[in-house]
Amino acid sequence: MEKEEFLFIDCRSAKDYDRAHITKPPQKTRNIPMDGEGMGERELAAWVKKCAEKTRPSMKLLVADVDGTRAEAMVRALRASGGYANAFAVEGGYNGWTAKYTTFGRKVPPKGRFVSTGKEALKSGLDLDATVAAAYEENWGKAPPKHGDEAAAS
Repeated sequence: MEKEEFLFIDCRSAKDYDRAHITKPPQKTRNIPMDGEGMGERELAAWVKKCAEKTRPSMKLLVADVDGTRAEAMVRALRASGGYANAFAVEGGYNGWTAKYTTFGRKVPPKGRFVSTGKEALKSGLDLDATVAAAYEENWGKAPPKHGDEAAAS
């Protein structure tokens, strides 16, 4: 997206967009929701008008709905009435995109493969007393260990 200077047009609802959206490259995503489930000429014309307010016909656009079912029709409407020759539908929509790339632009690691989060290294690098180490996730479901004055009192 960044190399080719594409703008990602996310057509999901504002609520879904606020929950999760593509963040990198920065400022390369715009939320232009397609209201309702209808795909009539009136709905498409209203969406094209909203799109024209936030983009220009000379821009390269990647258009994505939730699952890719409506994006092709949206791109056809952009090309026909808005003159957007460089608009393309994302196959599989936002779900298809995030199956291959994370929201911050990296490829999703293959399923079943270990990817370090950094927490493992931190935990294994600590040389702690056994009662202190029990405060980590090994102690889930048990009472937390007692330290200092609490331990001396029991």
